[in-house]
Amino acid sequence: ITKALIKIDAEGGELSVLRGLDQSLEGHTLTIVMEYLVGGGVNSPHQQSLQYLLSKGYAVHIINDEGQMQSVTDLDAFLMGRGIDSDNVVLVRA
Repeated sequence: ITKALIKIDAEGGELSVLRGLDQSLEGHTLTIVMEYLVGGGVNSPHQQSLQYLLSKGYAVHIINDEGQMQSVTDLDAFLMGRGIDSDNVVLVRA
């Protein structure tokens, strides 16, 4: 099994990038770091990308203040609760 890290910051085009990676998502162990915007209509592409990865068996994590990955179940609520408009999130297959 190949392991790889992919960083995606496509200004709303993340879902297109992920669909282009579809075979790689199925056949490899990928860690994906993706920018995520919170709230409003602006983050619709980010929400769609997140849902796409969740449907592929990925789980959402943030990097906490100690530099460790922390699992997050409701990303919007988590970020809004900290007053953060956008952040990079880490997605790994659950």
